[in-house]
Amino acid sequence: MTKRIALILLFAVWGVLTVRAQDSSVRVRFAHLSPDVEPLDIWVNGAVAFSAQFGTITRYFEGGAGTYQLAAVPSGQDISAAVLGPADVSFEAGRSYTLAAVGQRADLSLSPLVIDENLLLETYNIDPASSWVLLLHAVSGAPAVDVYFNDTLVVSGLGFGASLVAEATEASFQLRVTAAGQSGDILNQTLLGLPNNTQFVTVAGTADDFSVIVGSNSPLNAVDFLRGLSGQPTSFDTLLAAVDAAGLTDALANQGPFTLFAPPDSAFAALPAGTLEAALADPTLLTNILGYHVVPDYVTSADVVDELLTTGSVTLSTAQGGALTISSSDGRVLINGTAQILATDYYVRNGVIHVIDSLLVP
Repeated sequence: MTKRIALILLFAVWGVLTVRAQDSSVRVRFAHLSPDVEPLDIWVNGAVAFSAQFGTITRYFEGGAGTYQLAAVPSGQDISAAVLGPADVSFEAGRSYTLAAVGQRADLSLSPLVIDENLLLETYNIDPASSWVLLLHAVSGAPAVDVYFNDTLVVSGLGFGASLVAEATEASFQLRVTAAGQSGDILNQTLLGLPNNTQFVTVAGTADDFSVIVGSNSPLNAVDFLRGLSGQPTSFDTLLAAVDAAGLTDALANQGPFTLFAPPDSAFAALPAGTLEAALADPTLLTNILGYHVVPDYVTSADVVDELLTTGSVTLSTAQGGALTISSSDGRVLINGTAQILATDYYVRNGVIHVIDSLLVP
């Protein structure tokens, strides 16, 4: 399991900012990017809302506009022990924000950062409904970085505490991050340029040991998000057709939260001749198979890391009623010993999606 997978972690729903699909609502996510700060309890209006450890990038939570008292407190301690805050933070209706803990205690650079994403988009003249990347440097003492999309330099010399946005103009592009003016890659990764999708790319760690964390957030529901991949190298048209044939499209679009292990079109194409046609003709069988790919709760990659490293496997209960076993072998993360997890942690409005390379059979 890669370091990036181990770092991207979603804990609990921010109770104050409950999920609501309204134009007048506020969208907020949190990133814990301070490596020498213990796991934090995030307090909202005098109560613990959720907990986070270093490397956390949450999904967006939605709620009403207004002013909230926020504080970051070492887990299990009283608010009087806050390392950040308490402070009042105001959120305007119809806007999206990233709240980040950046820097380090060791060099006194630990600080809160409130990023008004809409303000950045307006500054760089980027349509919020396009595909765009939020770039942040969170490491005090680390060199500035250059960022490339498909070998085109889009950001030069991004330093500590700086954030900006860049538009992804292609459906799939190679993201490269290097130390400013250097050729060696700190990160080289393929990203998807999806409409209504935000890639959050942040330098995190210490000056002597830093890396790049990537998170994906979309305001779309699971169905619309997967539809946006139609025609791409990794597409899910067959999965969506199966969901529709089983009468589950509305549930996948509007219910949740859930975790979906999504097989792409290539997984269905690999089935023996006639298998897919037989399943599509039997709604009961189809519902049983599809339900085996859904866990009725948020389960992100890092949610399973500790148990996977300790016991060697993790068991999840599915909506179908059966169980999935996650294990690792030769650097691969597998489900039921056969299906490989190819990509993780695509946050959508009503859940989180992981891509797998083959169909799961209950």
